[in-house]
Amino acid sequence: MDALIVTHNSADQLRETLDCAPLREAFPRIVVVDNDSEDDSLKVAESAGAEVVARGRNDSMAAAVNTGARLVRGEAFALLNPDVQPDSASAVTSLARHFAETDVGVVAPALRLPDGRLQGSARAVPTPRELAMRRLTGADLGAVWSEEPVDVDWVVAAFMLIRRVAFEDVGGFDEAYRLYFEDVDFCVRLWSAGWVVRLDPTVVVRHEHNAMSRGSPLGLAFREHVRSAGRFFMRHPDLLLPTGRDRLVRPVH
Repeated sequence: MDALIVTHNSADQLRETLDCAPLREAFPRIVVVDNDSEDDSLKVAESAGAEVVARGRNDSMAAAVNTGARLVRGEAFALLNPDVQPDSASAVTSLARHFAETDVGVVAPALRLPDGRLQGSARAVPTPRELAMRRLTGADLGAVWSEEPVDVDWVVAAFMLIRRVAFEDVGGFDEAYRLYFEDVDFCVRLWSAGWVVRLDPTVVVRHEHNAMSRGSPLGLAFREHVRSAGRFFMRHPDLLLPTGRDRLVRPVH
């Protein structure tokens, strides 16, 4: 299986990730798509033997993912942040077993933060009120916690295995999202097309996560998060209503 990593000024994190022996064992071929980095991300990727695409612009993560998806090979591929590392190559094998079920479109592991806590990386689609409450109170609303594999509304795109036919079925990531909510939208569209999104918490990988969107309301990351949330609910207005969630259920065969 090939791996796809999108970078933007990610040199330090990417260097550690590409030095991770279990990751290199799991993914003999790694494609790095760079969104106009000003640091040494390209040199780090090239020196580590990754196949590199320099896009020369930083328009959206979604566009970079779609660019890379055209280059990776096989019936499934992995989408990784430059700051995630498995402790064992068997983590990927364990996740890939879920594709034996023909309706599973995406499967993701649990993510462990640097302080040892698990990240709330699988969630129910949030309401605008829940987004505001998370911002104001820091409450971890909507996170899905399980000890066994479970089907979920969406998983963060920090580390996910994607079935190629499912990716192509929904047209890949929506490039109208510059940053944030592209993974929520992708998973919702998978569900709407009859695919399943799954979390397997029996597999855990490390994630050096910095939660930029929770910074100052005056910051660019926060503003992009708000804009992307607005775009998401404009694209999926039915999810503002309880009945809209009917399309986020496992298909009955």
